[in-house]
Amino acid sequence: MSEMQFADHFAYSNTDSEMSVLGAAMQDAKALKLVIEMAPEEFTLPEHRLILMAMKSLAEDGKPVDLVTMHDQLSAGKKIDIIGGVAYLMRLISFTPTTANVKTHIGIVRECSARRQLKSIIARSEERRVGKECRS
Repeated sequence: MSEMQFADHFAYSNTDSEMSVLGAAMQDAKALKLVIEMAPEEFTLPEHRLILMAMKSLAEDGKPVDLVTMHDQLSAGKKIDIIGGVAYLMRLISFTPTTANVKTHIGIVRECSARRQLKSIIARSEERRVGKECRS
């Protein structure tokens, strides 16, 4: 990913909403049900994608999703250091003062994801158009 593509990628992101979504999922079972329906690709940060995948794995196994189980799941997969350790999981929880707004934050994350996807489609289309013009 070029520097310009990297900047564009993050121009269509809201890491605060991503953090709120993940923090809510570790605090509330109803929020978790909504969050695990999301796709990892909807999140901008690779760390957030790993956290979501760990949540999905725990939920699929019928296990609770909380600070302790998430730490264990990510440690077992050798991912805990990649996401920033237990300190980052704690930060997600403390960053989320209420789980009541999880639907709003999921919507924001999804809107940003849709914009990134649209931007990518437009960029690929433009590359093909320019490529055809250069060959003519």
